[in-house]
This record gives sequence, C-alpha cells and structure tokens, in this order.
Amino acid sequence: EISGLTTMINSVQGGKHKYMADFDPPIVADESSYDKSAAEDQWKSQNPLAMQTVTQFELKMPLAPVYVDEIVLGKYDVHPLTGKWLPATIKSINVNGTFDIVYEHGRLERRIPRSQIRKWEIVDSLSDSETVLARSREGVWLMG
Repeated sequence: EISGLTTMINSVQGGKHKYMADFDPPIVADESSYDKSAAEDQWKSQNPLAMQTVTQFELKMPLAPVYVDEIVLGKYDVHPLTGKWLPATIKSINVNGTFDIVYEHGRLERRIPRSQIRKWEIVDSLSDSETVLARSREGVWLMG
C-alpha cells in the first residue's frame, strides 16, 4: 500500500538441510536482539530486498568423537566473525578433555577445546547446493 509494490512467491528453494558437523553459532540472539516496536512501524521502516531467509532452530547435537592422528579442521583464528578453520591433525587427547593439534603448516597448538575442532568428512563429490565447506585455491576454507 505504501510502496505500491505487491509480493508474489513463485517458488521456495531449499528444503535440503545444509548440515555442518559440530557447528556452534558465533552469535546467539537473545530478547535484546529483537525490535519490540509495533509490527506496523517495523513494516513501514523496511526496504524490500526480494529475498527472505527462514532459520529453523534445532536441538544441539553432541559433538562427534575425534581420535589421535585424525585429520580435522582446527579453528586457527578464534574471532567469532572472521575466524579461520585450517586442516590439522590430532596429536594427543589431554586428561581435561582438550586436544593438542598440529596444523598442516606445522604450528602446534596445545589445550584446544573440542568446540574449536570440527570433524572433516571426505566424500567423492558434492553438488553446489550440498557444499558446506570448500577450500579455495589459496587454501582458505569457506562455509557454503
């Protein structure tokens, strides 16, 4: 009514869950994250972008076990928004539940919590819609 635009949804893409083993979101929204103004005021302040994302929340699954000499992804930079995950090998499992890992470039990290280690599953092929982690030519891992 205000913009003169009408909306029509021709199709809904997706439906296939992009599962990422051991995913832990870097930011979790709480009540203070939401706009509590009237719905009509919120609607009037929006700009149409022609895209909508729907997020489904699920129970957190327990972390899969990792073993000595297993190749994994280790969180090399722990910043929640810009962190990097690099290939690493589990060198030891400590009595306190942390891990000592060696990144593929040789750097040893000690006492890494399990939350900073991801299982690395190797498969023969993935379609673009199924890719959850991809390695660029520069060796950087990107989430899909």
